[in-house]
Amino acid sequence: MNCYKGRLITYLETPELTIYTFKPKGEECLFDQFISKFETDTVYRNDLDIILTAIKELTKRGIDHRRFFRKKGEGPIDAISPGTNDLRLYCVSYGKNAIIIGNGGIKKARRVQDCPNCRPHWEFLSQLDAMIQDRITCGDITWQEMNGKQKLTGDLYFEIGNCG
Repeated sequence: MNCYKGRLITYLETPELTIYTFKPKGEECLFDQFISKFETDTVYRNDLDIILTAIKELTKRGIDHRRFFRKKGEGPIDAISPGTNDLRLYCVSYGKNAIIIGNGGIKKARRVQDCPNCRPHWEFLSQLDAMIQDRITCGDITWQEMNGKQKLTGDLYFEIGNCG
């Protein structure tokens, strides 16, 4: 995997949900990269709209795994992909009120691990989540109460992949 250096940022905060995403240094954040990749794609624009509508619902109601997520495969990574479309946006939820949204692609294989379009995004988010969990265990990242909500605080800078 390429080297990605950057920060976990708060993308959007509503009373029901805080959305985090990864922002590589010098680039737009992963969630915006996903949107940019498919917003002008005539084949997948409708699928993108379905995913964005699902995220809008999440911001109103919090996380509901039965409605908006593909069943988990291996590990904690989910795919936001309501319906039967092939477009996947990978994420990891933390309880009912926090989610990290990564990037995604068009899934053309049965397993994400076998799909060259999706596997890099799934692997990246898997590594990011493992690093977050390690830092929470060590106390380098904590959930802090802020304005009545739990927020991630601490060392939110990451180097993921083959960074040398």
